[in-house]
Amino acid sequence: MAPERLALLVGVTDYGDPGITKMPFIADELRGLATALTATGYTVSTYADAADLSSLSIAVEDFVRHAPPGATLLIMLSGHGVHRAGKDYLVPATARLRAADFTRHCLPIDVEQHLAHSRAGDVVVLIDACREGIHLSEKSLTQAWTSGEIRRVGDR
Repeated sequence: MAPERLALLVGVTDYGDPGITKMPFIADELRGLATALTATGYTVSTYADAADLSSLSIAVEDFVRHAPPGATLLIMLSGHGVHRAGKDYLVPATARLRAADFTRHCLPIDVEQHLAHSRAGDVVVLIDACREGIHLSEKSLTQAWTSGEIRRVGDR
C-alpha cells in the first residue's frame, strides 16, 4: 500500500494593517490547487481563516508532527513574505507594520524543527510569498528587484 499523500494549503488573504495590501485572489488559487492535488490522490486541508501568527504556526506544526508514518506531505504557504537576516517569513493577517521587530510577529518559513518529531516520509514546502504591497520604513526588511534581475528571470 502506498503511503498517504497529504497537503496543507495555507493562505493569508486579508491583512488588518492598512499598510499591507490585501490579496483576495489567493483564495481562488488555493481552491484550484486543492482541486488539482485531490485529483492526484492527495487529501487536502486548507487553512486560511484566523490567520494570526499562533494559529498559522500551530496548523503547520500539527500537520508535520502528527503525520502518519511514511506519509508524503506537501505544504503550500501563500501570502505576503519578508526576508531578514537570512530568514524568510510569511506575514500573518494580524501583523502590524508599526511593530519595532516586525519579523517577531511573522511566521518563520522553517519546518525543520518539526521534522525531528515527525514520522512523515517526504516533505515538500512550496512558498508563494509576495514581497510587494508591504510598505515598511526599514530598508533592510524588503528589497526590490532591479530591472536587470527582472529581465534575467522574466522567461522562467
